[in-house]
Amino acid sequence: MFGVYAGAFFRMNIKFIYKEPIRFMGSLNKVVYPWMNKKKPFWVTQEANPYADEDITPENKEFLERQRIEALTTSPIITEQWTQVPWTPYVTQRCGLIAIKLGVYPLWTKTGEKMDCTVFQVPDNHALRYTPPSEIDKYISLLHPRHYWLNSKRPPSWITQKRWGIQLVGAFSADPIEFTPEWCGLFKEAGVPPKRKISRFLVSPDAALKPGTPLSVHHFRVGDYLDITARTINRGFQVLLNAGA
Repeated sequence: MFGVYAGAFFRMNIKFIYKEPIRFMGSLNKVVYPWMNKKKPFWVTQEANPYADEDITPENKEFLERQRIEALTTSPIITEQWTQVPWTPYVTQRCGLIAIKLGVYPLWTKTGEKMDCTVFQVPDNHALRYTPPSEIDKYISLLHPRHYWLNSKRPPSWITQKRWGIQLVGAFSADPIEFTPEWCGLFKEAGVPPKRKISRFLVSPDAALKPGTPLSVHHFRVGDYLDITARTINRGFQVLLNAGA
């Protein structure tokens, strides 16, 4: 009996030593990588501290509110005109949108056939910034290791080949007083109010959008095929789409 327990204890030690950077939590043996909960140096704090007393008088608060509204009326793309570039198959990579899944809604055709459609809400999306492929090496967050680097231990091919750039898109406009000055500074170049959600898309140089360009559901046309991704809990997002299709 002593030999069996000693062997099990020895194997358990080897298991945890071999996977030193991985921690196991709970009975489900959830894998937590070191970079999941560690704050990155290039992260920008979003929400401001609600308990911070900035000693602002009611008169100054009204003045700042007027200045905030006046600043939203200016856009960097009002006087600039840009020409549309034709779409090239297998070369052009367009920008995406940030949407909210509302649920499944039934529709009927003229022949009486029922179709269950997945409904998405596209809030006020705006293009914030575009990083061309030549400057993608300056994008600090891409140089940080990720989970899909564990096998190859090298950056993905779309980073090394420099085929696409990075288009930053924001959604859900909100009051600037709810965010930190660093977070509000991310939207100064685009001339749009601070957003609650930002995301990046891989976009080819011929499909790049200028800062401040508004995006809506008309960004896509009827018949286009879309790649939809989302964060879900306990179930796959594709399963829900197949169930609603």
